[in-house]
Amino acid sequence: MATAQGSVIQLYGSNVATAEPLAENLANDAKGIEVGVNTADRKMYAKNSDNVVVSIGTAVGGGADQVFVLNQQVVTTNYTIPDVYNASTVGPLTYDAGISVIIPATSKVVVL
Repeated sequence: MATAQGSVIQLYGSNVATAEPLAENLANDAKGIEVGVNTADRKMYAKNSDNVVVSIGTAVGGGADQVFVLNQQVVTTNYTIPDVYNASTVGPLTYDAGISVIIPATSKVVVL
C-alpha cells in the first residue's frame, strides 16, 4: 500500500451532473492516486491498474435517497475475487469472449 515515503491522495472534482473523469484525468502510480468526486451525482471514481475509470462504492438515487447500487451487465475484463472475500451482483450477466471470473474456494459470489 503505502511506500516508505507515504502515498499522496489528490481529488479531482466536478459539480456537473453525469460528468465522469477520463482515465487521463486521474493518476494511479507510484506517486499517488487521484479520486474523482462528482458532487452533483454524489459519485466517486478512481482509475484501476488496467487504466480504467471505475465508480467506487457509492449508492445512487433520485435525490437524497441513495438506495440503488448499480452494476453493469457485461463483464469485459478478467477478474479474480480475492481470497476470503465474497461478492454480489445483479444479473443477467454476459461475458466478452475469452473473459473469465475466478472464484476461489474461500469465496462466494451471489448473482441475483
